[in-house]
Order: sequence, then structure tokens, then C-alpha cells
Amino acid sequence: MIKNQINRHSVIAGRHLLWAGFIFMLLVGCKTYYQPISERNFSHKYNPGHTDIHPVLMLHRVAPDSSVVFMHIPVSDINFPEFKRREDQIAGISIKYFLVDSAGATAFRDSGSVKYAHPQKPATNFLQLQLGFRHHPDSVRYVDLQMHDLLSGLESNEVVRIQKDKTTNPQRYYAYFNDINYPFVRNITAENDSVRIHYSKKADSLWVFHLTYNRKDSLPFDTIQKTGVQDYLRFPKPGSYVINKDSTLQGGLRYVASTPHYPAIREARQMLGPIRYLVNGKEWQKINQLPPKRAVDTFWLVTAPDADKAKQLIQVYYNRVQLANIKFSSDREGWKTDMGKIITLAGLPNEVQITDTAENWFYYIGKNEKLKIPFAYNDSLGEHQLNRNDSLMNGFLMHHINGWRQGKFY
Repeated sequence: MIKNQINRHSVIAGRHLLWAGFIFMLLVGCKTYYQPISERNFSHKYNPGHTDIHPVLMLHRVAPDSSVVFMHIPVSDINFPEFKRREDQIAGISIKYFLVDSAGATAFRDSGSVKYAHPQKPATNFLQLQLGFRHHPDSVRYVDLQMHDLLSGLESNEVVRIQKDKTTNPQRYYAYFNDINYPFVRNITAENDSVRIHYSKKADSLWVFHLTYNRKDSLPFDTIQKTGVQDYLRFPKPGSYVINKDSTLQGGLRYVASTPHYPAIREARQMLGPIRYLVNGKEWQKINQLPPKRAVDTFWLVTAPDADKAKQLIQVYYNRVQLANIKFSSDREGWKTDMGKIITLAGLPNEVQITDTAENWFYYIGKNEKLKIPFAYNDSLGEHQLNRNDSLMNGFLMHHINGWRQGKFY
């Protein structure tokens, strides 16, 4: 999917992009008041309807004190003028960034801005930009981005975490097809795609692991290969991959190789797996013995009161699975992560709070009550993991599981 997308949009690199480039600025303490990240609601990160501009972002650590944010911004989010309009009606976006030491900081360390502008509508689906900046090697934890459409005035706000620059830092890697300046911004690729891996430190070769996630296996991977840093790498079979500078599984670049249309859900075998959240062990064993399409049809037709309701349940459930795949894929499908599971079962959180060590989701569960679901951030995996296990949390999940099984969703 990504390979085809890059090929379709390669014209961007040739004619339709003006690169923001690297912006290196001296670090000076800024005393201007800054609203703490922890005080804002970032539910728009997961709900496309709550923001105007929907970028897909990836941060790459090029040096201990320098990073680059790569961005894909859908053209449909930007208000382009019609052809042959006045030349001063420039389409594009303005991006301001603020470097922040902690989620609770009341001042930012440094800031900057850049404009991307183009006088006509490009025949592409994405604007691709890069924003480079200098920062303190250890203290700066976030880059806070404010995006502003130059014509419509629409705005969006995103925060990207800057991980500490340890040897396991996944932000030292990225993958690309033919142009090193145009990386993948999601950890998703198609089976048999050919890519090159960029590692910003020195290394003669890279190690590639295919993971199994099988608890009965003595090792967490079934294949391992060594490849040169300039060689093209293929993903010979679907599944989960880790690419690292050494022969360990700590950190590194994590990828899911799947069908060409992933993260979209278009096949019965993709629909079968997420049903596991809604059944017990014996039920799953029985369902999993059926051919995928028959298993999926059987489950939802039995669950729903009629065929029309079954179609509705399927649409909502797998839209959530697809969203989880888009947002949370790392070295496994997004729906298999802790965050993916919660969104699949319970839907979008009402509030999202970012802290230095966690991301907290809040769901309204009563007239004046809300449930806090904390996810602790794992640096070596680049992934948030559920950090709560009590009766209230388990009751919340069972409430939603039982709802699906009764033909309802919330």
C-alpha cells in the first residue's frame, strides 16, 4: 500500500513541494507563559472529527541535539484556491513549534515557525514536509506543533514525544523507498515490499528479526538476517519485524508487514482475529476451527438480532479496528496493542491527557463520573502499555464486551 502510495505521489518530490528544510536556532530560555500539555485535551489525536488538519507525524533523531519531524498532511485538509486565481492567494500552511521540557511546563525552551506555500492545487494526495530543529540533548521532551491553514484559518495542534537518546532509541531509524527525505511515517509496509533503512548513527550492518509472539517458542523470533546499511531490505512474509543495529530486540525500528491494503480491513481473515476480544477461550477455539468467512458470519449473525443490525455492528467494530491499526501499529497490528484493544471495545476516549511518563484516557461513565485509563510509555518499544488492573477497570471492559455480545455498542 505504502509503496504504491509513494509511487503515485512521487511527483511531490519533483515539482509540488517546497521543503521547510532544517531550521537550526540557538537555544535560549523563554519566559513566556506556556499552557502545559497535561492541561489540554488531546482527544483529537484519535478522533478525526475533532480537528481540521490531520497530519501523520514521525520524529527522527539525527544527532543527540538535533531532530527532524516528517509530516504527511492530506491535501483535502488544505484550502487551495482555484486555478487562475490571483497570485497572492497562496495555498499552504504555517507551522509553529515549541520545544518543551515537560508536559507540566509553564514555559517553552525555544520556538520557531515555517511556512509551506504553493500557488496552485497539486495533483497529489499528500503534502510532505520536514521540520528540523536543535534542542537540548536530554531535557527537551516534546515538540508542540501548531498548524494553521493560510487561506481558511483552520488550525490543528499535535505533540510529538522526543525520546531520550539511548542506544535503543527507535527514533534513530526510519525506512524509505527511493528518496531518503521521504520516509514512511507509519510503521506499516506490504509483504514483499523493498525498502532501505536509514540509521543516523554509525553501523556497518543491520539485523532483521521476524517475531512470532508464540509463548511456546524458545525464542521470540523465528528468523534473523543480517543486511548492509545500504542494501534494500524485503519483508518476505507477513508479520512483525524489528530492525536493529545489533543482535538484540531492544529498541530499533518496528514494522508490520501485511496485505497491500492494510490498515484497511477487507478480508475475512483480518476480521476474525479481533473477535477474540469478545469470546472466551472455549468459544474462540470452536470459532477458530471454521473457515474465516464462515466464522465471522456465524459470530455476528448469532450476536445480532437480525441481519441489518449485524451489518451495523460489523461496520462500527471494524471501523474501530482500522482506526487502531492506523494509530497504534508498531511491530504488531494496532488492534493487538493495549490502546487498540480499548478503542476497539469502548470507542474513542472523551478526554486524552499527555504526561511525561504516560498518556491518560478518560471515559464518561456516569452523569458526573469519568474513568481514568492510564497507559505507561515504554521507551524501548515506542508504545504505550495499559497501567491499570482493578475491578472498576475490568468491569468497564466487561460492560462493553457484554454490550457487543447483546448486539449493542456504546
